[in-house]
Amino acid sequence: MPAEDAYSQAVASGLYARESGLHGKYDNVRVYWEDEVTRAFLVRHFEPLVRRRVEEGEGIRVLDLGCGSGDGFELVAAMGRKAAGLSEVDTRLIGAGQLGQYRGIELNRDLLAQNLERWGENPRMACTWGDFSQGLPVEEGEPPFDLYLASYGTLSHLTEDQTVGLLCDVVGQAEDGALVVADWLGRYSYEWQMLWDKDVSREQWMDYVISY
Repeated sequence: MPAEDAYSQAVASGLYARESGLHGKYDNVRVYWEDEVTRAFLVRHFEPLVRRRVEEGEGIRVLDLGCGSGDGFELVAAMGRKAAGLSEVDTRLIGAGQLGQYRGIELNRDLLAQNLERWGENPRMACTWGDFSQGLPVEEGEPPFDLYLASYGTLSHLTEDQTVGLLCDVVGQAEDGALVVADWLGRYSYEWQMLWDKDVSREQWMDYVISY
């Protein structure tokens, strides 16, 4: 099953509904542990960038490749400052006026619809359909971004050549000091248990198979 169809199936199942609990994509383990651990690792790299932009009077520009239903936005927006005081009410790293633009690109239209339902009224967000397998989908002359984000295994859907091409485009568009944050599902991820005992000495890049 193609990845795009698999994600539509996941949305239709109801398991991608934005509800925290014991079941589905947003279970308590994901929301209260996995995402918080990810933020703890990222904040030390992201905080100096935010501080520099604030001093320059500029808002943070984020490009989310494979934005899905807005999980990357939520990951970044809920990140707290490392040295926030106990008496502070708002400890977010990126305050309401510090986000310049959050642009999301998503191939699956069902996930995009879910995204717009959750975040469509945010004037600083612009999430649209796009395919970045053939390169970085930015307009000519578009200003560079501060953060290029591809989270939750998004790049696992690309081939090795497509990934190299995309990253080369990012380097060509970004300015000094920009951050690139991406992750891949490795051989020993939970989704690929059938590969744990396979001989992959000749193949270091495998097709990402997803099924619900």
